[in-house]
Amino acid sequence: MAEQKPRAARSRKKKAEAGAVAETTVKRPSVAAAKPAEQPATKKTTTSRSRRKLAVAVQPDEIAVRAYLLWEQGEPGDATDLWLRAERELVAA
Repeated sequence: MAEQKPRAARSRKKKAEAGAVAETTVKRPSVAAAKPAEQPATKKTTTSRSRRKLAVAVQPDEIAVRAYLLWEQGEPGDATDLWLRAERELVAA
């Protein structure tokens, strides 16, 4: 195998060397500077997504009763299908 030359030590650029590079870079204006001075505070309107989060959680006992009633009515599907349908119906109500 061929001998390798030792690598030069890496170090940070000195301020004098970095000065030339720093002069060519342009700073972007900050986001805060781009906003108008003052805006009146407005209340956010409620979206349908946040309304769904505020819905009351349906208890598993209620889901089980509704799934049983669906099964008694002869609705097609296995126990899991009926459970999921009952849950959807109760959450939507």
